[in-house]
Amino acid sequence: MKKKNGKIFANIIIILLLIVLYFIIRTKIGITVNDSQISLKDNWQITVNNIPHEETVLKDVFFPVTNIGDHVELKTILPDISTTSSVLQFKIYHSIITVYLDDQKIYDYGSSLNAAGEMVGSGFHWVALPEDYAGKTLKICFDVTEDNAFSSIDAICILTENNTTRNFILTNITEIIIGIFLLSFGILLSILMLFFGKAGKEYWVLFWIAIFSIAVAVWMLSNFCIWQLIFRNLHTIAYFEYLSLYFAPIPMLLFVCGMHENKRTKHAIYLFVTVLVLFNAIVIVLNELNIYHFSKALQIFHILGLCAIALTTISDIISMKQQNKKSNQMMLWGLGIMVIFLFADILRFNIDKYIHPKNVDLSNSFLSIGVLTFVITMIASYVYKMLLIYYESAEKQALIQIAYTDALTHVGNRAMCEKEFHARDSVKNQTTVINFDLNHFKEVNDTFGHSVGDQLLVEFAGILQDNYKEDGFIGRMGGDEFIVILNNNDISYVDKTLVQLMIKIDKLNHKENRPYQISVAYGYCSNRENPDYSLWDMYQKSDAEMYQHKTAHR
Repeated sequence: MKKKNGKIFANIIIILLLIVLYFIIRTKIGITVNDSQISLKDNWQITVNNIPHEETVLKDVFFPVTNIGDHVELKTILPDISTTSSVLQFKIYHSIITVYLDDQKIYDYGSSLNAAGEMVGSGFHWVALPEDYAGKTLKICFDVTEDNAFSSIDAICILTENNTTRNFILTNITEIIIGIFLLSFGILLSILMLFFGKAGKEYWVLFWIAIFSIAVAVWMLSNFCIWQLIFRNLHTIAYFEYLSLYFAPIPMLLFVCGMHENKRTKHAIYLFVTVLVLFNAIVIVLNELNIYHFSKALQIFHILGLCAIALTTISDIISMKQQNKKSNQMMLWGLGIMVIFLFADILRFNIDKYIHPKNVDLSNSFLSIGVLTFVITMIASYVYKMLLIYYESAEKQALIQIAYTDALTHVGNRAMCEKEFHARDSVKNQTTVINFDLNHFKEVNDTFGHSVGDQLLVEFAGILQDNYKEDGFIGRMGGDEFIVILNNNDISYVDKTLVQLMIKIDKLNHKENRPYQISVAYGYCSNRENPDYSLWDMYQKSDAEMYQHKTAHR
């Protein structure tokens, strides 16, 4: 018990050290980024719907959550520091944007999309500034296109064009690494399942892990604007963001369902998956018709997402209590970590946006770490369960092997012979049954002892396997009686195999220093004579013929 507690304590210490290291690295990255850009923090004139705001420091500016039609205007004098290839960087949510320098428009975005009824999207904007921007008046106008868009303005800064990509990557390095890892893993696993997987239960469980990873990765790369490193279409990025977010719980729940055996749990999960599928279908149709955009359904999704997490947690707890499986325990730990991050993130998002606004990037969160942890535990629980199934199957096969194998000769025992009779009777293929009985076996036992008699049985079984291993089934009915069931009823072929067998026995008998000679009587019967013969009928007829052969050659 003390050793176990020591391991838990050591793991907690390692996790805490990793967290501290993470924050140290993030802090250093933040310092590096801030040193390479000019932050426009204060001296702003801000109006919301033509009403001036008292605050002039951007991080202190909070106002009621903006809705469709609201107009926010920011104005300031740019600093007297002027550099070549300068870029104005800012991030905004669901708004038409117009930027003026000394009342001359230098940038606009979103008006044509909004006029067409499309989502404008959210993300970073990089506005090229002229070389003589120093001391000029900068005015940025935001015309809100969706309800519940934003309640504060993210940081606005000036940096050189060469530093835009570098600073963006450094700021989002954790999300980029996790997003690319999850996307690559999901795609690779999907391809492997597509080309090498089998259409069974285990295949689908692994497939849902891959789809969940892809969905989460696409959401992360969209939510953190990482796709903007590749293309700048904010409308498409917003589409990816909401669609992947709303879809992600479906493969997660299907994975959980595949890991459980309880029928009630499965039915509950399938019912909720149906609800999520209908939700997605309705939202997609309404968005495509420009009636109700994806962003408006976010609060509904938060409720559905929390319900999905609750259902998964409850089903895992029930399954763990009923079956006490370690695979469920692993997944429950991963799920618990993700739930903590998810609850914290949803609470943070809604508090920062609606209750107590703070001037922070609403997309920032540690949810990516929680999701990565959950995906890893999903994989670990799946692998553990597959190993358990493999070992159980191997153990079952070993027991079957023991139950149906003759311990001495390692051919099928009588129980296996009778099982083979029933199996072959159900298919009615071309079959021949050959009965063998060792001559003078009792004399060998009486003269040389039972150990030598056992050696004779093993030796003869080996000869039969060598002669018939490719042609059918070999078994020991008991004592010194063996049978071969051939997958052939051609009498000339049967006779040929018997001749080959006798040649092998004769060669063995001519070896020097043998204490005994092998002599065998045989008889056979095929269903060529009568297709309606059962295996038992053929066995009895071949047995009778074998005894005739034995009597004739004694």
